[in-house]
Parts: sequence; structure tokens; C-alpha cells
Amino acid sequence: AFTFTLYRNDVILVDELAALEYYDTSAEAGTDYCYTATQTVGVGSPSGHSEPSCDDVYVASTCANAEALELDSINYMDGINGRNEWFSHTATIDGYLTVTSDIPGQMGGDTRVMIYAGACDNLIQVGYDDDGGTGLLTIATIVISAGETYLIEWTHNYSPGPSIWTAYEFPS
Repeated sequence: AFTFTLYRNDVILVDELAALEYYDTSAEAGTDYCYTATQTVGVGSPSGHSEPSCDDVYVASTCANAEALELDSINYMDGINGRNEWFSHTATIDGYLTVTSDIPGQMGGDTRVMIYAGACDNLIQVGYDDDGGTGLLTIATIVISAGETYLIEWTHNYSPGPSIWTAYEFPS
């Protein structure tokens, strides 16, 4: 019979593992880990360590964990099909907010944005754009109220790849 010892970052995570698969429930999202394993046959000595497998734990972007956007700066998105990315912004003025991927240095492709007000369990769409900028790029402007939080969802149905975008406020 085979058993395995699984290591995470050179520390034993599980000893005498008989299964061929293991789900690390103690892994923290966004953290880099390297895993290796040794194999023991019967009561023999363990084998040497396997080649390491290293990566960070993927954290799905959701309304609930939306990342704060940086106004008047370059913001980044991965642009992987099926992995929408959420950002949030609390308005600093009464006026307008423009969100756009139509900026110099854009290396991504076809972008689409949806903008919401309200709580995650009761979102109200207040803005949207698909291809309103140059070519397939996006530009959306909404009315904002100081102190209100708005959620920006970049939907990656078109696999734009890594892309950049910006947001800026201006008074009415």
C-alpha cells in the first residue's frame, strides 16, 4: 500500500495520506503556496520530494469582496473569460463618475462594464457600456452623490485579456 506525506512550504501538512487527492481547506485566498509530496511503499523509507507545485490561491472577484478603485489612476484587470472583476468607489462629490478602458496604453481587447448602486443583495444598475469607446473599448458616465458607494463590474464575456482602465469624478 502507498501512503503520501504532503508538504506545504516545506512543512508537513498531512502525513500518511492514503488518497490520491487532497483539498487544503486551511489555505488562505491570495496567498502563495508551494506543495511537494513524498511517497512511502508499505513500511519502507519515503521517496525524495516531488517537484514543487507553486501558485497563489485564486479568489473569485465578487460584489462582496470588490476592490477599491483608484481615481485618476491606472487600474488593472485580468480579463479572463468567465471571471468578472468587481471594484468599488465611494463618491467624494456630487456630480459624475466616468469609468473607461478607452485610455492610452491599453493592451487589452473587447471590454464591457456594468455599474451598480445599492447593497450586494439588492443591486440597482445605474450604468452600462459595451463598445462605446474607440473600437471595442468602453466608456460609461453616471450621476453620483457624495458618500454613496458604487460597484463596477467588468464582465469578461469577450476574453479581453489583461487590460487597464481608469475612473474620474467631475462636478455637475
